[in-house]
Amino acid sequence: MVFYSGLPVSWLPIFYLCSVDFQLSALSFALPGPARSFSQPVTDMKIEYSKHIEARLKLREIPRELPKEIFEEASERYLDTETDHLVAVMSRQLYDRIREVMVAYVIDEDRATLLTIHPLQNGQKSSRIHSGRWRKLE
Repeated sequence: MVFYSGLPVSWLPIFYLCSVDFQLSALSFALPGPARSFSQPVTDMKIEYSKHIEARLKLREIPRELPKEIFEEASERYLDTETDHLVAVMSRQLYDRIREVMVAYVIDEDRATLLTIHPLQNGQKSSRIHSGRWRKLE
């Protein structure tokens, strides 16, 4: 994919409609998918776990409350441009050490559905950001 100033070329028309101080948060309502409804504070939402995240919690022996904690407390949030899911990332104690853990989710009005959770490998977050797959939400 070709990039111009960190944006895919396909975003150029949107980029030129915005100010020079372009921020993804200003576009979050123009993007397709779940990012459109990301205006409500996450603590005011009803939180549901998908069947997939329930299975992953058991398989990976992750505490059941951890996805909800990450969703509510994470200061790093991204739009995954491949899936159109939102992603919350936070460092947490897991498997006897501090590691970054991601939770993918979608928002539908006042309900957040947490889709999956997994610890990130070293460099995985920076790789996804650098490749453009994850776009920071502010």
